[in-house]
Amino acid sequence: DIADSEAEAVRRAFPPDDSRLAVRGIKIFLDGTLYARTAALSSPYADDPGNSGALRVAEREIPERVTRWAARGWPVALHAIGDRAVTLALEALERAPRPRVGAHRIEHAQVVRRFDLARFARAGIVASVQPGHWQDDRTWIAGRLGDRAEVVAHPLASFARSGAAMVFGSD
Repeated sequence: DIADSEAEAVRRAFPPDDSRLAVRGIKIFLDGTLYARTAALSSPYADDPGNSGALRVAEREIPERVTRWAARGWPVALHAIGDRAVTLALEALERAPRPRVGAHRIEHAQVVRRFDLARFARAGIVASVQPGHWQDDRTWIAGRLGDRAEVVAHPLASFARSGAAMVFGSD
C-alpha cells in the first residue's frame, strides 16, 4: 500500500545497482500462514471445513498491482503460501513485464498445485522458499491439508525436478 512517490523516492535513495545497499523489488502479501489457517487454499482446511483462508488483496486487484510495479522495472515478490494464492501469483507474474534487474518471485510457495509446478520454470519465476519452515510445519501440516493429492506441500524436490529456479532463505 506504499504510495508510488514514496517507493520511487526509496529506490532513488538506494538504487538497484548500488553494491552496498539497494532496493531491488517490492513485496505484496497475498495471503497469511498455514499455521493460522489464513493461507489462501483452493479447498477448505481439513481441520476447519468452513475455512479456506483468505486473500489479503482482492483477487481482481492482484494483476493491476503487479503490473503497476513491474512496468516500472521493479522485480515483484508475492507472498503466497496457499495453493490458491500461488496460482493467482503465477497468473499475475506470467503476464507482467520482466524486471530490469533480478526476477519476479513467489515467496514461500508452501502449498502448490501439481500442475502449477512447471509454470515457475516456463515463466522464469523464482520460487523463494524457506526449508526451515518444513521443520516447523511437519507435525501439523497433514492435519491442515488432509488428503489432497492435487497439491504438494513444501515442494522443494518437485521444484528442482521441474527446472524452477529456487532461492533459499530463513524468512
